[in-house]
Parts: sequence; C-alpha cells; structure tokens
Amino acid sequence: MHSNPFSDDELSLRLVATRQEMAVRGLDLVLLSAPEHVFYLTGLDHWGYFAPHVLIVAAEGELVLVTRAMEHVAIRNQVRNATFIGHSDSESAADV
Repeated sequence: MHSNPFSDDELSLRLVATRQEMAVRGLDLVLLSAPEHVFYLTGLDHWGYFAPHVLIVAAEGELVLVTRAMEHVAIRNQVRNATFIGHSDSESAADV
C-alpha cells in the first residue's frame, strides 16, 4: 500500500494554482484523465491507471474522482482531497 506523498498544504496550493490558470483561460470546469495530472492534484499512485480515471476540477468546490469501484481501497488509502465515485466494470465513467 502506498501513502500520499504530498501534504494537505501542498495539495491545496496545487489546486489553487490550477484554479487560477482555469480562471485565466475562462474555464469553469476541467476533466483530467492523464495519470500525471491526477497524481499532481491528488497524490494517487497505483496500478489501476490502465482503466480510465477522470478527475473533475470545478472552479469551486470539491474535486471528484471517477473510476472503477474496485479501486476504492487504493483511493481511500491515498486520496484525501477528492470525493470518489466508483462505477462497476459493466458501466463506463459516463454512466455515473
């Protein structure tokens, strides 16, 4: 089991910087799916990236991470700053 390598303060600073850039570009919402981007904002580092992950970053409010429901243990152990929404393997992320 991995632990999150970033402090809460570091994660908060990264989110603030991301939202500032979103504002500069006139974006109210971004959907991030590259593992590097998800890791940068949440600290999630696991083998499950072969399946789609979508991190929803709104201009305000909580981050939302959508991926396979079976990843709940890794998400719970590593991600402190995002709400997790899991889907079954018979659904797609768009279904939830």
